[in-house]
Amino acid sequence: MFPLAHLAFGYLAAAVVQRIRNQPPPRRWVLIAVLFGTQLPDLVDKPLVYVGVLSSGRSLGHSLLIALPLLMVVLRVGHRLGYGEHAIAFTVGVLSHYVGDTYRSLLAWNFESVRFLLWPVFPPLDYPVDSTPPWIRAINSVTNPQHRIQFVLAGIAVAIWAYDLYRRRQQARHQQ
Repeated sequence: MFPLAHLAFGYLAAAVVQRIRNQPPPRRWVLIAVLFGTQLPDLVDKPLVYVGVLSSGRSLGHSLLIALPLLMVVLRVGHRLGYGEHAIAFTVGVLSHYVGDTYRSLLAWNFESVRFLLWPVFPPLDYPVDSTPPWIRAINSVTNPQHRIQFVLAGIAVAIWAYDLYRRRQQARHQQ
């Protein structure tokens, strides 16, 4: 998945979680928390690959062995400090990133290609696209039919966000 698809998928996942919890869809700082969470694994790994610290764009930031303990701390501290909604949204965003990166392999029962989730227990996989700058990959994705789903997801996410915004404004008008 590309950043746009991670953003959209994470927002949709957070909106579903909020709906299950009888909360409105994410907005303001909660929205920023989920959107930041959707990008965090790549914000950790990709720059470290480009500067030569890591050998794979899916290792440290994409490891559940690293992320799950950190997310547990984020949830605990967030709740203690009164930012529980933000911590949950951030956690959903990060976890949605992993789902977005692995769903095709998992649906195909290809567990070898998702072993990066258990880095450093398993060595990182070599991804040829790691050497291609992300802006080049993003430009190339626009014309690639395999990546159209990211635009569909983004359209759905924007539509749900816009509908929620419209509904909130309507409710505010009725309360005046």
